[in-house]
Amino acid sequence: MMNHWGWITVCLLSMITTGTCLGETVVVKVAIAQISCIDSDRDGNLVRIENALAEAAEQGAQIVCFPETAIYGWVNPEAHERAQPIPGKDFDALAALAKRYGVYLSIGLAEKEGDHLHDSAVLIDDKGNQALKHRKINTLDHLMSPPYTPGSDVKTVETKYGRIGLVICADTFDASVVDRMKRQRPELLLVPYGWAANKQDWPQHGISLKNTIASAHRSSGNTYRSLFRFTTDRTSDPLRGKTSISSWIT
Repeated sequence: MMNHWGWITVCLLSMITTGTCLGETVVVKVAIAQISCIDSDRDGNLVRIENALAEAAEQGAQIVCFPETAIYGWVNPEAHERAQPIPGKDFDALAALAKRYGVYLSIGLAEKEGDHLHDSAVLIDDKGNQALKHRKINTLDHLMSPPYTPGSDVKTVETKYGRIGLVICADTFDASVVDRMKRQRPELLLVPYGWAANKQDWPQHGISLKNTIASAHRSSGNTYRSLFRFTTDRTSDPLRGKTSISSWIT
């Protein structure tokens, strides 16, 4: 069993440097919420999500980004039995939080559709509406049995903050996915990551993540400017996690 304190979960944010929103320059505050996502601990993970949302909103964040599969944990076989459809119970809880705190919420969420389990991510607007959903395409099937069912679509959505795209973690390993997103020219690309390893494998595992991000950035033809934050200190306050605030300009 992997030691949860050896996990690190991050969000990568990218932007097209020349983008504009309705012809005007817009400064947007984006929070990267690095919480501890504990396998199958739905109630506890929702508490950690709300704590981070409250902290981010207090600091003026307009978009708050959370890790991959943040409610049930990444490559957790129990999600086959616990996950809900989108929309459904889990999505509704997150939508209510986005509306309560008046922020856009980007978060990874296990999604059940019939017999299929998807590693999905959603963008929820500040009114609690689903703006965008992405199902992970490069699902790394060898890591869990039964594996996630892969998605196929690569999409963006027009928002008051500009055109936003959404992919997940290992999708950035796939040049065809990166290229499909690049052609849609998002002004902000949200990529929830779940980057896991045994505690003794850090910090080298973190360095490999930086290299992964750099490779995806190069594959996109440097279309996106990256804002990247992560920390390996997961024990100081596991119920609150850590929240970083960054600004980007469209």
